[in-house]
Amino acid sequence: MARFISTMAGNRPNCDDAGVARMILRELDTRGEITPRTRERLLRWCHKRGTLYQRGVPIAQAICPGLYGRVPPPENSLPHSS
Repeated sequence: MARFISTMAGNRPNCDDAGVARMILRELDTRGEITPRTRERLLRWCHKRGTLYQRGVPIAQAICPGLYGRVPPPENSLPHSS
């Protein structure tokens, strides 16, 4: 998680691309598990495309096995909510 936060914290001006890692840590600490919304955000990071995000993809994929035993395929992620 620390690697994701340090890599993605300054990825884009005025955006907290490291926020999903912070949220995972907070939820694991307070709830013992992550919420469905945070799971959705993590799974989106695992399958992001585009040069702005590529540094975070392998790190997000490294987080998933600790939570799920594997990196879930994109079809297991929830649709993007508006």
